[in-house]
Amino acid sequence: MIKQNGMILNNKLKILITARAGSKRIKNKNLVLFNGQPLILPTFLAAKESSLTQEIYVSTDCPEISRLAQKNNLATLPRPKNLSLDTTSSDEVIAHFIKKICGPEDVIILLQPTSPLRDHHDVIKAFNIFIKYEDTVISVFRPIHHPLKSVIFKNNRCAPWGEFLGNEREQDLPELLSFNGAIYIFKVKDFMKNSTIPKEFTPYIMPYSKSMDINEVNDLEIAEIFLNYES
Repeated sequence: MIKQNGMILNNKLKILITARAGSKRIKNKNLVLFNGQPLILPTFLAAKESSLTQEIYVSTDCPEISRLAQKNNLATLPRPKNLSLDTTSSDEVIAHFIKKICGPEDVIILLQPTSPLRDHHDVIKAFNIFIKYEDTVISVFRPIHHPLKSVIFKNNRCAPWGEFLGNEREQDLPELLSFNGAIYIFKVKDFMKNSTIPKEFTPYIMPYSKSMDINEVNDLEIAEIFLNYES
């Protein structure tokens, strides 16, 4: 990996924003209004205001998202129809981006538009962790309710997870973190080993109040409450 003064050279670092048209649960989710502006805009600003690189790309099949990206001086990567389906995985979109844009020594910061409370400070902090450890970095948060106190629900019956019965004291359970979908940082060569973001990584731990991942209409309302609370 090419570095200068402890940092990766600008042209070796790419920021990828993935934003297809349409969605199942919220119509045109990436363009729905959040705090009076398109949901995708905070992600555009987080990428630009991090000032980590000029190479910021929006992978999309949506003309309106492309226009908004260009208005914000961001490059667009047209996404083919076969990579714009409900069943398309993030790994497939990343592989397309690598094929079209990246070199083998590049580093990618992946930002998803459904995390509007993640800002440029978070991107910088996560990248500094990457620089320190030279390891994949993924943003996570500490869930309010311990996942091991959940149960498996099947055929209208509930059962505990393995040895966990649900009545253990939380302080006696292993510490668990949950993905929040806000930031992924990884080397191209590490992704290419198995055509996926590495499963083992160094975490960037974000507070619960900044970890909203927008999937339902109610999520927008909750995220706006957190936004106003933080400000």
